[in-house]
Amino acid sequence: MILGPAAGGWLESVGSFRAVLVVDAFTFLGSAILVAGLAARAPADTVGAQAESMFRAALSGARYAARAADIRVIVTAIGLTVLVGQIVNAGTIEFVSSELGEPASRYGVLLAAEGAGAMALAIFFMWVGPKLPLLPVGALALGLTGAATILLGASPNIATAIGSMAFMGIGVVGLQVAFASYLQDRAEDAFRGRVMSFTAMVASGAGFLGLAATGPVVALLGVRVAFTLAGGVIILAALPVVPLAAGMRRRDPGDR
Repeated sequence: MILGPAAGGWLESVGSFRAVLVVDAFTFLGSAILVAGLAARAPADTVGAQAESMFRAALSGARYAARAADIRVIVTAIGLTVLVGQIVNAGTIEFVSSELGEPASRYGVLLAAEGAGAMALAIFFMWVGPKLPLLPVGALALGLTGAATILLGASPNIATAIGSMAFMGIGVVGLQVAFASYLQDRAEDAFRGRVMSFTAMVASGAGFLGLAATGPVVALLGVRVAFTLAGGVIILAALPVVPLAAGMRRRDPGDR
């Protein structure tokens, strides 16, 4: 997350976008070789069985979430965040070139800053993880992500944008760790994998819709307004999580 975007930006600046695509293609080829080695040792019917069970698991997870209000709130917050987050991800290139007047390769610098923030919080979580109250951390991380998104849209220069992306990386990892851990802890053993499959399906669908909406939204509103709107949606997604976090702490102050 840190080295890849930085290397991509450097490669485009000293070479060309075609060079970036060639290097990227070889990374996929390397991944395919690694996966092929696993597939060669797997039973013949494994792939079909996994595809079928994953879809069924997601449907079963949806039915389970329909009976659990807190899980519905968390999954909805994740879906909304991914939806508008894709607008930010795809719109940042336009933001760098048209609003900041920087070369498009500076997009790699911003992604590297986001990766650095994510890495910093991940290391912190490894140190204090068992002590973290999951829902309060998730709500705080959503708020931080939304605020960083709004700050990115208002950034007057590349330095402010880099700082905004670093805080965004911190927020994204915070909500990912907190919410994924909460969902796994909250779901019953027999439904844990099904709830996570449903969550992944919601996130994938929201990501697809977000990417499809990026062009029209940015063209209609402008990239700065689009980022401000996205940040506001993320903050609004955090609001229903706050009473859940407060209720959890009242029931059991030691509950994680």
